Amino acid sequence: MTPIVTTIAIISPGDMGHAIGRVILSNNPQTKRVITNLNGRSQRTKALSYSAGIIDTGSDEELLRQADIILSIVSPSEAAAVA
Repeated sequence: MTPIVTTIAIISPGDMGHAIGRVILSNNPQTKRVITNLNGRSQRTKALSYSAGIIDTGSDEELLRQADIILSIVSPSEAAAVA
C-alpha cells in the first residue's frame, strides 16, 4: 500500500520552488498543503510563496514536524551550501 502524501515541504521557495509548489497543489488532489519556512526570506520570495498557496510554518522545526516529504529546490550553484 502506497502512503498518501498530504503535506510537501519546499526548502527555498524562490523562482523555481514557488512554481513547483503551485504545480503540486494544482495537479495532485491528494496533496492538501505545500509548506515552507519563510524566516529570513525576502519580501519577493514571501509574495511568490503566498501567491502559489504555500503556507509559512515559521520555523524549520515546525516544517520538519508537519512534512510528509521535503523537496530542496535550489540552483546548482547553491546546492552544496544548502546540503
